Amino acid sequence: MDIESTLRELAQGTPEGKLRLFACECCRRLIPPFRDVELEELIQFGEGRGSGKADQESLTALRGRFGLIYDSLYPGDRDPSSEALALSAAGEVAFTDLALNAAINALEFSAEAIGKKAANEASEVDYDSAYDNAYALEREAQAGVLRRSFGV
Repeated sequence: MDIESTLRELAQGTPEGKLRLFACECCRRLIPPFRDVELEELIQFGEGRGSGKADQESLTALRGRFGLIYDSLYPGDRDPSSEALALSAAGEVAFTDLALNAAINALEFSAEAIGKKAANEASEVDYDSAYDNAYALEREAQAGVLRRSFGV
């Protein structure tokens, strides 16, 4: 299943809130493997946005605080860590205004975070295959959430 194409098709007749809540559900899959990264608050804020219960003051405060955390995880002079990718995914559901873009980007960052984490835990010889396998499995899991959420 091509998740991005399916989301683009669904977006034409689906409320933005439902798209954002779907992306939040997918991002929740990041919490167990990334316990050391503060994802829960961002995901909860994204859920609030999806339910129409988020305010500008909270958004501004979260952006400032999590911007500092992101900068500590990714100083910008090398590839982002799996933790920075996981935080990026949660940041998408919290901060990106258009729900379709938030969902597409969050799912991609999530799969990249899972793939990179698996690759980093593998031997150097198995890095690429560990990344590819974990990335593919995460995309399959996301497709399952998509099917359950939207009946496609």
